[in-house]
Amino acid sequence: MLDPSNLLRYEVIRPIAFLVIFVLAWGIFFFNFGKLLRYVLVGRYERRWDNIPKRIFTVIKDAFAQYQPMRYLTSGIKHFFFFWGFMIISLETLEGWIELVIPHFRLPIINTTFRPAFLLAEDIVQFLVLVAIGWSIVQRFVLRIKRLENTLDAIIILFLIFIIATTSLVGKAGALLLEGETFAFSPFAKVFGAMMVGYGLTENQIYIIREIALWGHSLTVLFFLNYLPFSKHIHILTSIPNILFRRVEGTKCNVEPLDIGKLERGEIEYYGVRKIEDFTWKQLFDFISCTECGRCSDLCPASITQKPLSPMHLVHKLKDRLKEDGPKVIKGIQERELLVDGKKITEDEIWDCTTCAACEEICPVGIEHPRFIMDMRRYLVFDQKIPATAGKTLQKVMNQGNPWGLSPENRDEFAKSIGLRILSPGEKADFIYWVGCAGYFDPLGQKITKSMKKIFEAAGLDIPVLGSAEKCTGDPARRLGEEGLFAMIAQENIAILKDMGVKKILTHCPHCYHTLKNDYKQYGGEFEVIHHTVFIKELIQTGKIKVEKIRDGTAAYHDSCYLGRYNSIYDEPRFILKSTFDGEIKEVLRHRERGMCCGAGGGKMWYEEERGKRINYTRFEEFEEISANTIATACPYCMIMLDDATKYKGLEEKVKVKDISQLVEEAIK
Repeated sequence: MLDPSNLLRYEVIRPIAFLVIFVLAWGIFFFNFGKLLRYVLVGRYERRWDNIPKRIFTVIKDAFAQYQPMRYLTSGIKHFFFFWGFMIISLETLEGWIELVIPHFRLPIINTTFRPAFLLAEDIVQFLVLVAIGWSIVQRFVLRIKRLENTLDAIIILFLIFIIATTSLVGKAGALLLEGETFAFSPFAKVFGAMMVGYGLTENQIYIIREIALWGHSLTVLFFLNYLPFSKHIHILTSIPNILFRRVEGTKCNVEPLDIGKLERGEIEYYGVRKIEDFTWKQLFDFISCTECGRCSDLCPASITQKPLSPMHLVHKLKDRLKEDGPKVIKGIQERELLVDGKKITEDEIWDCTTCAACEEICPVGIEHPRFIMDMRRYLVFDQKIPATAGKTLQKVMNQGNPWGLSPENRDEFAKSIGLRILSPGEKADFIYWVGCAGYFDPLGQKITKSMKKIFEAAGLDIPVLGSAEKCTGDPARRLGEEGLFAMIAQENIAILKDMGVKKILTHCPHCYHTLKNDYKQYGGEFEVIHHTVFIKELIQTGKIKVEKIRDGTAAYHDSCYLGRYNSIYDEPRFILKSTFDGEIKEVLRHRERGMCCGAGGGKMWYEEERGKRINYTRFEEFEEISANTIATACPYCMIMLDDATKYKGLEEKVKVKDISQLVEEAIK
């Protein structure tokens, strides 16, 4: 038996001791977490308070329903258990903290007729948290999943979560025994209760075990809380706010337009990101919200092909720089190394990005990787640190109005040769066909244009083109980070289109499509832009063109990043493929939202891929694995890159890469 005087002394000391520890622990936590938030606030202002209903819905979907984590099913289920385990255990923890001050306290919210249901939910969740810990250990140390790094931090966190869940079950078992409650709603706590009874423990011994568990649980949670500001698991606190403030309008990689006037007037010294405070506060908040789950790097084409860029590691490096430079910014210390210093962060990492946005698409906490990479790339261009071939491409765009560097008159010659009607000077048109540079100058791209002309004829349509009046949309300039050139091109093209009375634009190039539809809005260009897959699908559905299926082995569709992830066009090209192809249609390993880039995005069409394995060869291997002899595309860049891969593999006679429009032309009755 416990000495009554000792028990009384303990019950007097217990609340005082706990309150001292509690206040001290929370004080230290707020100090350290507050420092992180102060570092975040050195970033530039960015408005992220719009469209509150949509933001709340996104939090419900991606945080509480765990939609994003569930896209990696086994890891998603595990994370679902962790998330809801913490949510429910938090109520028990709060109750335990108060009980250490007020004996036998029960939260009113759970001490009702719903208490049995809560006890059962709590018990099941605590057990599932232990299962999730076990699965995490298997993933890391048995399966050795590449994207999961076995750091000391990860091991410490798993150990702390194990202690929190176990002490919760043990403490609950002791409380139920002491209070004479049934274990009917606590089947897993019953295991520990049965052990206590089986060992013949007395009531006093059970009381001591329960107190040890209660203190152990409470102190571990407080230690865990204070460990978070120094751990990747700070995302436990920052992920929900980061999801709340994620982009809900516009498109991925929605970089800010450049105010050229400010640069010319000397109001700004440079554009792009040179120092940590050049990022916005939301971008800095992204860095401290990273879970280091590795999903971004798992889908990154640069990372897959053994290049220096790993989105996860880049975010981690930027978080380290924030912690290093944040205090200096606050103190006004200007002498600091550039972000891209060639040591921790290299130029190669920034130039390896294809802006495919697979990283942003899969991120469970809403980090917008392509945007901050593009902001860093912009400064490299401003500082004239650009790959030589990319620089030459920009010169061609500026001088000849296209990245091929060919004469604008070639557009007229080609258009006339296939019978496309060119708008005369001063002629107005509400609806035009924007052919794009590849469609005019590249031999493979020209095949798409010819097929589109045949489709127009079959549908009885006469859609004019601009010919030599059409210039590059500026997509290569924007993706390569030369925002000044892009702004100039965009404003010139917008003026031309408005002067011609154009309201509706058809194009077969996803890069032209995205630029005309989304990027031009930043410079006052509001047009209805239609991709040819959407246009052709409507022609088939309305019966304006009649097609018959052609049997030709096995076909698979390659998702263009700027058509799919950027503009959510996935079903239309697949509908067309099914309408025109009578053979077997398969999906490659990475498709739709997880589709792998062909390697041409982010301006990489225009400079050599010098590091690692070529992305287009790696992508082509996925089509080889399913024995596809027809690869359908909906982008001239993708078509060029995958066709190049067939030649590298010596399979150009066996595997045909065709645009969706070519398949339709062949299938027209």
